[in-house]
Amino acid sequence: GGVHFDETMNPSLARYLKEAGYKTAVAGKWQINDFRVEPDALTRHGFDTYCMWTGYEMGVDASVNRYWDAYTYEVDGNKTYSGQFGPDVFNDFVIDFIIENQDTAWFVYYPMVLTHGPLVNPPGEIHQTKLDKHKAMVSYTDKLTGQIISALESTGQRKRTLFIWSTDNGTSSGISGHLQGESVRGGKASTGENGICVPFIVSAPGLIREGINTDVLVDFTDLLPTFLDLANHPLPDNHVIDGQSFKKFLLDHQPDGNRNWILGMGGGNNANLTANGMENQYFYRDRVIRNKQFKLYISSERKAEAFYDLSDDPFEKNNLLVTQLTSNEKKNFDDLFAAVQQFPITDNEPSYQPTPPQAWDRAIKPSAKRLK
Repeated sequence: GGVHFDETMNPSLARYLKEAGYKTAVAGKWQINDFRVEPDALTRHGFDTYCMWTGYEMGVDASVNRYWDAYTYEVDGNKTYSGQFGPDVFNDFVIDFIIENQDTAWFVYYPMVLTHGPLVNPPGEIHQTKLDKHKAMVSYTDKLTGQIISALESTGQRKRTLFIWSTDNGTSSGISGHLQGESVRGGKASTGENGICVPFIVSAPGLIREGINTDVLVDFTDLLPTFLDLANHPLPDNHVIDGQSFKKFLLDHQPDGNRNWILGMGGGNNANLTANGMENQYFYRDRVIRNKQFKLYISSERKAEAFYDLSDDPFEKNNLLVTQLTSNEKKNFDDLFAAVQQFPITDNEPSYQPTPPQAWDRAIKPSAKRLK
């Protein structure tokens, strides 16, 4: 319905790093532009080259394939890699890029298609159950990461490359595992810790400390200002940047980060396509805000719903709001709730100029129910 990631309204990290003199590439998954409508979208976002799975394109049956017989969009157009495993195609692209550009500064954004449904068997694996396929896909992700590290080492780039590895959300609810003797069900699209607390690994031997397990607070809004800080590039002055650079923690051994709290927004169905464009389903989306120890749940009516001490209760079983708070608990609650009062009363709508109408657009709803 014309909705897309509009580079004129939303800051793109690659654009600024390109301005700073970096060669840029992206590989993997990109589902926020329709390349049939915007064939130059990735170039406008600042990428010199790309190899992407497009997400499903209605009417193009081959486009469903991110794994076997991978369907990609590249600088010279669409391709189908018959008989090949998509994650290998994307990984080979990334490795070729970092080898070809080993004598210059470069940046790669790599939103891997692994690990994600539909659950499949990677090359050399034969499994029947969902869980076993999931484990095999996770192991293959590790293998691909190792191939990139090996390429950096063999070309002498390892000690001058900052490598940040994370995931976008928790596992889907159909997968369960165990942690500290507790069964943990996947929490994708939830604001529980099983949905929004993700691995975050930073590696750069010779540049930063190694083997450190830290409780420094970081969320994804911090990535853009951190990368621009590392590249000595100014922050854009035409956007409000909520993130905080953690460069000083990484390179200057600053003992802590710059944050007192981090934020996670509600999941599930978030928006409706209406005659006014894409509108948030909620005037004010439910959210969680936490510091190093405590986590506060805020409803879509801006009320405190739950409060947990994650150090003593990592599985969020004991809502402290149904008890008498200690003085320390009360102080932390007050600090987090005061931060919530800084948020706008109403969430912003997505910002974009609509693309031209297409035959495959979703039907526009005449009106949408906005929830309090």
